[in-house]
Amino acid sequence: MVHRFTSVAFRLAAVWGCSAAFEVSGQTRIPVPGGAGCYSITDREACCLHTDGRIEDASYAGQDCVPSKPDVFFNVEHQVVCQPSCFVDGSCGDGVDYSAQVGECAVEPALPSPATPAPPPIPPGSARTPVPLGAGCNTIIDRESCCLHTDGRIEDASYAGQDCVPSKPDV
Repeated sequence: MVHRFTSVAFRLAAVWGCSAAFEVSGQTRIPVPGGAGCYSITDREACCLHTDGRIEDASYAGQDCVPSKPDVFFNVEHQVVCQPSCFVDGSCGDGVDYSAQVGECAVEPALPSPATPAPPPIPPGSARTPVPLGAGCNTIIDRESCCLHTDGRIEDASYAGQDCVPSKPDV
């Protein structure tokens, strides 16, 4: 099943674990960590899971991130594959309508019913994307977003690529 401009939400199966299950949901995406914008996401699938994290600019903050079509870029020079929805429709940014370049967000199966066991946790190193802009896991401010990323610090091999792990609740 494929939806255009559909919000996708991660639901966690357990307090510590991160589930790979998705469900279609209204406006429940996770902000791009570290206050970064949608443009910093380099993976089209990851784009579909986020809202723009720039809190200092109200025109972008909280806008759904929208992917470009495969092999198409919103900005060719910088190979930008993800932009906030207001940028795509021309209501913010440079005012150009990029809707012809918009890709689609694939929606995975919904969470199982309570009688069905929860899916296994995401295996380490898979289905996660690096924290944008070379930032570390420590810049992520919510537990759900933590489960979507690996550490983006490339200058320090001891952190780079490690799965981000959420803390216990209230810790």
